[in-house]
Amino acid sequence: TTKNLTPDNVQRQTPNAMSLPIDRLTEALASDDALLRQASIPGLASFLTVTDWKKALQDSDREVLLCCLMELPKSMVSALKPELQALATGQDSGLSTRARALTSGDEKDYSTQTYTLLRRMFALSQMKLLANLSAETIHSLAFATKEESFQPGQTLCKEGETGDSVFLLLEGETEAIQTRNGGEHRLGINRTGESVGEMAILDPGPRMATVRPLTTKVRTLTLQGEDFRTLLQRDNTVSMGVIKMLIQRQRVR
Repeated sequence: TTKNLTPDNVQRQTPNAMSLPIDRLTEALASDDALLRQASIPGLASFLTVTDWKKALQDSDREVLLCCLMELPKSMVSALKPELQALATGQDSGLSTRARALTSGDEKDYSTQTYTLLRRMFALSQMKLLANLSAETIHSLAFATKEESFQPGQTLCKEGETGDSVFLLLEGETEAIQTRNGGEHRLGINRTGESVGEMAILDPGPRMATVRPLTTKVRTLTLQGEDFRTLLQRDNTVSMGVIKMLIQRQRVR
């Protein structure tokens, strides 16, 4: 049975999905729970037939469909063109972009990683600030986040501007820069697994620093201030984590 694969622990088991017995993954794929269906796909991808993929690509859950598009073997693309073309012409930009990349054979677009709900949940659970949150809270946060990418020359946020978004770093490094006496002063560097912008949640005034990419690419999960404030009010662990992080940064500076 799939009794050990529950929405409560699914994000922790996903990275090891290939080690699970195929019969358990197959049962999960037929589950009424969308998270279980999504979790089963990476482990089953190389075993699914064309018929299996056709059924999976008609799933009613958007995140399951996105996971299918991420895991679909290239060898299956030609046999599934009608299903992929239907998704490519749909209203969901994330699904349509991925489906078009598959049907066009564009290697650059094909290899672009997109975080499904399940991947966002796992990524959030690995964040230092959120490491002790319950699976239910992580699930809610994953729905609220927006995936964004930044390149050199762009900024996540600018000193003096108003804004209350928190950026959770999935990939790359950023630097925080503050203007002093007409010059730039580096306040610190943030790396994968860390967060940027928490001060704006506690103090809704202008941003105290400019944050910009240090690496060729920075990928974030961005959480709006209102959603983060709700989390702070609901979970004392996160509130204390933010306070400790801000104190540590002030000591470094």
